[in-house]
Amino acid sequence: MHHRSNRANRTTWAMMGSIVACAVVATFSGGCQQWSTYPPVELTSKLQRPAAEPVPTIIADSIKYTREHYTNGQDLPINLPAGMPSSVYDKVIAHLGAGQAMQSAGEKAVHVTEVRTRGFDATVDLMFPRTDALYQPVTLTLQRSVLEGWRVIGTRTWQYKDAKPPGPNLEAPPPPEPENPDLPIEEPAAATASAGG
Repeated sequence: MHHRSNRANRTTWAMMGSIVACAVVATFSGGCQQWSTYPPVELTSKLQRPAAEPVPTIIADSIKYTREHYTNGQDLPINLPAGMPSSVYDKVIAHLGAGQAMQSAGEKAVHVTEVRTRGFDATVDLMFPRTDALYQPVTLTLQRSVLEGWRVIGTRTWQYKDAKPPGPNLEAPPPPEPENPDLPIEEPAAATASAGG
């Protein structure tokens, strides 16, 4: 009787341990997700890491959904929120498999205007060109679980009369650093020749 009681206790503790382990895995899986907003708000501006996952994946999945459901599969250029570095564009385009950043004002594009991530939930504001050449704002709600990737679970289109898309937000990458910064800069040959004459 005593042995049976000990065995039952061990089984109970083992089951509780499994439940706790599952809860810890779920908690830390969600804990790795960023709580962020792009463009950043003042209170969280120091915590922003736009190139870190899951932000590029969320953006790419939102653009895919927009292409499939709103723009008839058109491979339009993309324009991300202001301040997003070029590395985020690279990651998003890699997730999409193809694409390019918007280059000039007035170019037809899918605009991602704001991204908000909250653990296993995210919302993304986009604008896409309609068939009448006006732009339609839409908010996508995405969700993920421990076992499944991000998926769109809700949409809301906004009825603005004159929604104007932003201009290109991609900033040019900084110029490369010189290979030997300690070497003196050589003057152009023409300038040297005129000085000698």
